[in-house]
Amino acid sequence: MIKKLCFDIFCMLCIMLFSCIHQPLSSQTASTSRQLFTRAVNISVWLEQSSVQHIQFRQYDKNDFAILKKMGVEAIRLPIKMRDMVDKNNNYALDPVLLGFIDEIVGWAEELEMFLIIDNHSYHPVYPTLPEVEYILHPLWTQLAKRYKHCSDYIIFEVLNEPHGLAPDIELDFKTWQEIQERVVKTIRAIDPNRYIIIGGSGYNSLDAMLKLPVYQDKKLIYTFHFYEPFVFTHQGANWGAPTLEGLANVPFPPSAGTIPAVPKSLKGTWIEGAVAEYKTKGTPEFVKEQLDAAIAFAKENDILVFCGELGVYRPYSKNADQNRWLELVTTHLEQGGIMWSLWDVFGRFGIFQQMDQTLGFSDLDPEKLNALRFKNPHIQNNVSFDIPQTLVIYDDYAAKIASANVYVDRGSIAFYNTEEVYSGKYAIKISGLKRYSSCMFNFSRMMNFAQYRDAGYGISFWAKTKESNLQLQVRLRNPYGEIPWRMSYKIDNSHIPADNKWHEVFIPFSSMEESGAWKDKWFDPKGKFDWRKIETLEFVSEFSDMLNLELWIDEVKIDKP
Repeated sequence: MIKKLCFDIFCMLCIMLFSCIHQPLSSQTASTSRQLFTRAVNISVWLEQSSVQHIQFRQYDKNDFAILKKMGVEAIRLPIKMRDMVDKNNNYALDPVLLGFIDEIVGWAEELEMFLIIDNHSYHPVYPTLPEVEYILHPLWTQLAKRYKHCSDYIIFEVLNEPHGLAPDIELDFKTWQEIQERVVKTIRAIDPNRYIIIGGSGYNSLDAMLKLPVYQDKKLIYTFHFYEPFVFTHQGANWGAPTLEGLANVPFPPSAGTIPAVPKSLKGTWIEGAVAEYKTKGTPEFVKEQLDAAIAFAKENDILVFCGELGVYRPYSKNADQNRWLELVTTHLEQGGIMWSLWDVFGRFGIFQQMDQTLGFSDLDPEKLNALRFKNPHIQNNVSFDIPQTLVIYDDYAAKIASANVYVDRGSIAFYNTEEVYSGKYAIKISGLKRYSSCMFNFSRMMNFAQYRDAGYGISFWAKTKESNLQLQVRLRNPYGEIPWRMSYKIDNSHIPADNKWHEVFIPFSSMEESGAWKDKWFDPKGKFDWRKIETLEFVSEFSDMLNLELWIDEVKIDKP
């Protein structure tokens, strides 16, 4: 009996231990270290668009998330410009295409067991946040709370990025935002009482504003601040803000690492002049750590979760060694104090790649930056060559990773995520009501060499449909604008796509295309100078006349053989 009782107790303990191990990571850590994760990165721009049609969804994918996890990234902060992707006439309903994108990203995060912060990044920092923002926040978060209520703790909400300027007075600004934020959190809690929610103070999520926030009883709130101090170092040369920091360059970190430059004439008399004058004392590692200590004390004294949601250095105008010293100092000090942090940004001009345009992908990671941030090098090799002829998908539901979709439209519209008429998959391109010279473009992320493709019988393949009988469209390849952008073209009309409202496959052999000149400030007649080794763009253009009364759908665009 005793043996059986002991065995039963042993089994029960095993079951309890197993269930604890398999709880979401946040459930285990929140009650002990008050940290859900340590290191995160922002992926900016991707979903920060003025329209869902501008989103290059395949710019990143689950494999990119997996590589980031391999590097030691535990969480991704995903800025989304939600305000611009709603139906204002339908209670701010989020665009269903955007929701589909978020659904897919949420799926990647949960499958990879990475935290995903859905960050409402709706307002440009140059312009003040209007008090009317509350009327948008409630319906936005009602939709998202309902949609992701049953997701794991890996999915986190952030109410609003960097609120500021809700009132002319700093204290009133703080109070106004605090009250709005409290009401929005209540809206979310009425639907999802267990979701982790990131809250912050006004003043661009400043550290001082966070420290003034009440300590709420809700243990699933995460208090956030952004840290870019000293600003004249982290933002030197930046061309945004008022005033901008343009002209300021080579500010060292720490101040003792080099000569502090003179203030440009354009910045004389501004607060920047004063900040540069004080930099010798207020740019030291000790001064930086002093400021971070306030956040660390706030977290420990109140037993709360604190997250530095943004930190980073604008790279073009400072030395790499100085950037790395700052990044290592700030992130190490935060980690030692138990504060979660997120780098702004993983890509781009705040990023961790040697080339700031990141065209080489993860094979181009900056090893010194990785060391400064304690990220592991995944040692990804860029072995992909597009010079050898192969089928290249340019568009199927989304523009391919190698080809960003863009438009030039004076009148009419080009939609890349049309659901009305689709040949295959979820979406097709809809072109409607264009004026002459409007263009649907696919800009390649690297210069493409199609010389061997042409010789091997390849061409441009796509499916299309229309019910109009006046179709005249030019399909062309273009050389780069950095040189003379010579064009290689082919004319499409109703002999290729009959006006029967049915899908038809079109194949344009490269060998059948003809050089059609170039435009760069003036017109250049064809001279046989088109370079098949330097192709920057594939275009569908209303070259010959207006197409104001014409609708055309295009799908499954490829470089292929018949």
